[in-house]
Amino acid sequence: MIEKIKAKLLTREFILFFIGGVSAFLVDFGLLYLLVYILDFHPLLFGFISVSNLTSATIAVIYNFFFQRYLAFNTKDNDNARSELTKFIGVQVFTVLFFGGLIFGLFLNLGLTVLVAKVITTVFQMISSYILYKYFVFKK
Repeated sequence: MIEKIKAKLLTREFILFFIGGVSAFLVDFGLLYLLVYILDFHPLLFGFISVSNLTSATIAVIYNFFFQRYLAFNTKDNDNARSELTKFIGVQVFTVLFFGGLIFGLFLNLGLTVLVAKVITTVFQMISSYILYKYFVFKK
């Protein structure tokens, strides 16, 4: 069974999916660092939403969409781009809310630290995102 899982995860598609996710994180983190610590950009929206974080996260999601669409899942059909983007954003919102709630639950109910809970849930978030991208967002 472990060999079957390894065979599924060590495909070109999955490796590119993983690279896309890691590089999107780096884009997000790098832009946030640039905005906050180098450009000293600290405005808040509605008094509590960091415009810097919102900006860096939005750019990272857009970057990740194009990376996943064209490189990882090799989608060439431009007729479906709008639909795929809508589904992609839906998956992003779903995973952030669901796994954010799971982190909170693990923290409260099992007494795990937030970072340990985040590591555990990130593995499941990555796998579920891959499955949703492959069979829902970028299905061929």
